[in-house]
Amino acid sequence: MHEIRDEAPLLQRLGEMHRTLFSTLQICRACGQLSMAESERLRDALFALSAQFRVQAEAVPEQESVLCQNAAQTLSHAALCLMSGPHDCPQWCSVDARKLAACVDELGNVHNALEQASTVTPLD
Repeated sequence: MHEIRDEAPLLQRLGEMHRTLFSTLQICRACGQLSMAESERLRDALFALSAQFRVQAEAVPEQESVLCQNAAQTLSHAALCLMSGPHDCPQWCSVDARKLAACVDELGNVHNALEQASTVTPLD
């Protein structure tokens, strides 16, 4: 079993991203859009964390590898949900709150599964 270190482990970053996306979802439900700058920032963070989980998937046993691959997929899917682009105004983009909600729920499920496995280690 791998040890989870205290300095910014992947599991902690996944939990933080889940909370961030949940907050973003609430904004999207309220107004139906998100600033392009915030959307781009979130997409970059989601894709970066997804890449870290893909690398991590190669370094852990098979059961944990599947969970890491699920996390990477879910993070990428959430990033794609934020790529609808501007419609009426170049500074704002519309976001499909229903699709984003599904990603947030799945991300919560993956986070819980990884927490229960307690084997995700941080990348150096």
